[in-house]
Amino acid sequence: MESINFVELSGSVVDIYSTADYLAITLSIKKYIGMAKGDRNIKDYPRVVWYGETANKLADTITKYDNVNVTATAEASLMTKDGKSVRRLIFVGKSIERARTKCEKYFELKPAVGDFSDYINIVRLRGTVIQIFMPDDTADFAKFVLKVAGVSSYSYPEVICYGHSAEYVRSSLSADESVSVIGTVQTYIKELENGERERRSSIVCREIAVNHSEE
Repeated sequence: MESINFVELSGSVVDIYSTADYLAITLSIKKYIGMAKGDRNIKDYPRVVWYGETANKLADTITKYDNVNVTATAEASLMTKDGKSVRRLIFVGKSIERARTKCEKYFELKPAVGDFSDYINIVRLRGTVIQIFMPDDTADFAKFVLKVAGVSSYSYPEVICYGHSAEYVRSSLSADESVSVIGTVQTYIKELENGERERRSSIVCREIAVNHSEE
């Protein structure tokens, strides 16, 4: 069964960071997230990175506060930090285009000032479960690592589950099982003592299903 690794985001550009090697764009996305501690309306700030010639072209066309639609892949690998193995997750851009406003979408009128068509934050993964992490029975979450297709090789994103999804992982999910996952990107930003910011992204599971073998 074909592996799937697809990220779709739609939001407002709040930061652009460009170097000779890459271009990083941070989006602001309104989203509704359900977690064990209660549902709440929040914003998230995923960062998408482009490399090479594509990055150079985008640097001249994308500006701050643009409303854009982005597609990307979730690229995850292990790295060592402070003597510990840490799973690093980045989103590598595939496409980007200006998002349509609601007036454009429904009335075919432009320019329009205000909100835009839709905020989108969805991750689609299909692959093989490599590892499962289950804290003690009192914890309200569980995690697992998937092997999926990446940009040049395989990617190993970690998926965090809450509520019913976590219960399913604890009771029914097994390593080497083939599953499909619908999730969202969640970004954690921590202020360090030196004044810098540490950014950590994760994929939060919304739905999970076991893939049926193809006859």
